[in-house]
Amino acid sequence: MAQLRLKQLDGVLTGSLQVSGSSGVTGSLSITDNISVGQYIYHKDDSNTYLNFTDDRLRFNIGGISYIDLNDAGAAPHDITFNDGGNDVDLVIKGSSNNPLFKTDSSTNRIGTHGKGTPEVAFHIGGSELRVDGNISGSATGTGSFGSVVVANISSSGIVTAEHFYSSDDIETVGTGTVTSGYGVVGYSLLVNNNAHGGGDFRVKSVNNNYHIFSDSNQDKVGIGFSTSPTLLSSLHVGGDITATHVTASGNISASGTIYADNFTSTGTDVAGISFADDLNITGHITSSGDINTTSGRVYEAGTSVIDHATAMAIVFGG
Repeated sequence: MAQLRLKQLDGVLTGSLQVSGSSGVTGSLSITDNISVGQYIYHKDDSNTYLNFTDDRLRFNIGGISYIDLNDAGAAPHDITFNDGGNDVDLVIKGSSNNPLFKTDSSTNRIGTHGKGTPEVAFHIGGSELRVDGNISGSATGTGSFGSVVVANISSSGIVTAEHFYSSDDIETVGTGTVTSGYGVVGYSLLVNNNAHGGGDFRVKSVNNNYHIFSDSNQDKVGIGFSTSPTLLSSLHVGGDITATHVTASGNISASGTIYADNFTSTGTDVAGISFADDLNITGHITSSGDINTTSGRVYEAGTSVIDHATAMAIVFGG
């Protein structure tokens, strides 16, 4: 039975109201103190739609599904949980120009933003840019696999670091930016120093040489096989031996050391033949289909015998 204990002051009823049965209110009802209805507030036509009050906790149940759970009970941290029951219910935030601006896909455990209502990866951004002032980190998702970041372009003012770096297109660095990767795969081409900057050098380290392959953009020269930063003396400067099946040169071949060859052949004419400005030491035989001429030098035989120019000419003409 309903009990009513009220008093009127300037048209406003003040006091307490206790209802043990049902009560209807026509018009508006203003309550300045607490209202106690037990633990639940139900929708009048749906017993599965209600607010559930407990100590330091408020849950919104709609159709028997816990959509929002505000939980301040127990020790921190405290939670605000959407879809507490793990049902196939998505969280959608709509924007003025993007619908949805943010959406969770509970059926696939993925998140889409900026119009990606059906995200194709764990976090799918439909916008044109992603800016991160800190770091982006990916860890292993299973045995033998690694987390991945798939975007059309990666633009960074700092360092992009990845344990596995894969690009189906070009990898481009601008200015002083760098790309650091433990393992990199380029699907098409690797272009270094696209802006033709004088300081845009390219370097590959090896186990023993910090300048195993080195391109000096200021000098347009390439060095191979140096342990320290080299001063490159020619277009291609090799810090060690060269082994090749065949070497073809349209110009001169110069060496400050010794040139070794099992067979040394010249196909040039008398004018474009083999010329030596210093000694020629041969441990094997000399075979020539033409003349061997000396203009001012000497041809030495084994021991101390000497064949000078005059003697050589006498031998040639049978004198």
